This record gives sequence, C-alpha cells and structure tokens, in this order.
Amino acid sequence: MTEPTTPPTPFTLPAPALPAGPAARPALRRARTERMLFGVCGGIAKSFGLDPTLVRVGFVLVALFPPAGGTLLLAYAAMAVIVPQEDAEPLAGTSQARENLASLRRELVDLAGTIRAKVTGEPYSNPPGTPAGAPDGATGTAPLGRADGR
Repeated sequence: MTEPTTPPTPFTLPAPALPAGPAARPALRRARTERMLFGVCGGIAKSFGLDPTLVRVGFVLVALFPPAGGTLLLAYAAMAVIVPQEDAEPLAGTSQARENLASLRRELVDLAGTIRAKVTGEPYSNPPGTPAGAPDGATGTAPLGRADGR
C-alpha cells in the first residue's frame, strides 16, 4: 500500500539552514577597522551582521532620549572596558579589563594628539618612546601636554 501524500501548498517555503554551534555568530569584539571612538558599535554590527552606520545611528537616536540615553552611554563605556578588541587574545576577568583600560588610554592619548594637531595646525607624530614602525599612540607613554611643555 502507498501512503497518501499531501501536495505542498504554493506558499510553503523550506526553512533556511542555520549554522549550529558556537560558530553561528562571531564572538562580540570591539572592531579595529569599523570604529569611530572605541569600536563598540562596529563590533556589535560585525557580530550581528549589520551595517555599522545603522548601528551608530540607532545608538545616537536612542542616546537622545532620557533615561535610556544615560543607560546606553554607561553600557557603551562598560563594553569599551569589558569587550576585547577583535585582534586581541581573550584574557580572564580583571586581566581583560586592565588590558582594555590600557588600550583605551593609548587610544585617548592618540585621539587627543590628533585633535590638538587639527586645532593648532601642528603636525602630530608618535609620542616619545614609541617603537619605530608602530602606529600613532601605540605606547600611550606621552603626557597629554604639548611636547614643548606648554
């Protein structure tokens, strides 16, 4: 005997095959290339497969409305400290936070130097003590003041 089969309805679509396991979505990391400040929005976009510009615009729009805006800014700051950069080796707990804080300090020193160079018109170069070939602000050892002490 043959079993009766029901014909498929014209609007039935097969379910998409989703990857299984931990490789389904990349781990959340702060982006190195898609970044404006600390790479948090770029990392979220990369993790969820979204356009980084849309994530940034959404972040700004939500940040405009209190109390969600304050909460979102605190979450951004916390993620900047907790979430590792995409090319960094993940560390345990406080070691990760310390490494991220050191990285954020270097980035802030570099950002301050870049802004100072734009405002004053002086050229910006690596801080003293930076190894040759290292990107600007790689060590973060330079003081925030000007090189001539003013």
